[in-house]
Parts: sequence; C-alpha cells; structure tokens
Amino acid sequence: MTQQLNKLTLILALWLCLACMPIDYEGNLVNGYKIVKTSGISFAITYPGTTVLVPEEYITGINVKGDIIFGRIDPLTPELQRLVEGKQHPGYFIVNTKTHTYQLGLGKQEWLDELKKAGVLKEPILYNPVYFSIF
Repeated sequence: MTQQLNKLTLILALWLCLACMPIDYEGNLVNGYKIVKTSGISFAITYPGTTVLVPEEYITGINVKGDIIFGRIDPLTPELQRLVEGKQHPGYFIVNTKTHTYQLGLGKQEWLDELKKAGVLKEPILYNPVYFSIF
C-alpha cells in the first residue's frame, strides 16, 4: 500500500511539474512567416532568410488576413520585463508579408487606419498566439 502511494505521489508530482513548464512551439502564419514561442511569455515572428522580423514581444493577440499579419503587444510589468531580452514595443503591430515590412508600437486608431489601407475594413478579432501553434 505504501509503495503504491509513493508511486502515485511521484506520478502526480511529475505531472504537476510538466503542466507548469512552458511548451515551445512554432506556428504557421502566411507566406512562409511563423510565430515562434521564445520564452514562457514571449513570441517572435520569423521569416526564412531573416533571423527575426518582429523581435521577442509579449504578443497577446494576433490574426492574419490576406498578406497581412497584425496584432497587439501588451506592456510587461517590471517583474516580467526582467525575463525578456531587449526593448519591448507595446501597442499594435502590422506585418506586410508581401513587402516584408513591419510597424510596431502603433496606437489603436493608427493601427485601425493602417489596416483599412490594407483591406481590413472593421476592427478585427485577435486570437491568442497559441491558436496558430503546431504541436
């Protein structure tokens, strides 16, 4: 009985440890672009032939329409900032996958105006980056 209880305790402890660990992944976006989880809280948007197009950021919402990737980067608390290398760019972002250009740190209205120019006519729904993941 004690041996079974010890095994059960060990299995439960292992399961809890694995459940708390961040899962690294990448997901396909559009035109060869990928979203890559770089830490427990950060994501990067990459394209073959370039190291990182959008650097490690706290991307909390993302979506794709046509050749455009767009989303929101939330500011980090000071406690979380120490876990991420480099400067953060809170606000909204747009990546044009045809021209391989991007804009970071946009205000909401500026972002909506730029999206309209790209053919996104109403405020889009943003999804958690995990939505695009491949496990």
